[in-house]
Amino acid sequence: MSEKPPKARFLVYLLSFVMPLVGLVVGMVYSLRQEEEPRRFGKICLIIGIVAIIFACIALLVWLAFFFFEIF
Repeated sequence: MSEKPPKARFLVYLLSFVMPLVGLVVGMVYSLRQEEEPRRFGKICLIIGIVAIIFACIALLVWLAFFFFEIF
């Protein structure tokens, strides 16, 4: 399999963070490949997607805390 250029990988990583569902889908597809390099790429996309979802949940909780409880 031909390796993706670094710029394309960066764009997929960025897309995985901005739109976590895309990262999860791309990660699942590439994680099921037999070769090591695509599997590694898929794992990174999955991790970025999961981190983005966790980050969004934390940001939502902070926003709700400010909005409802007016902490600061």
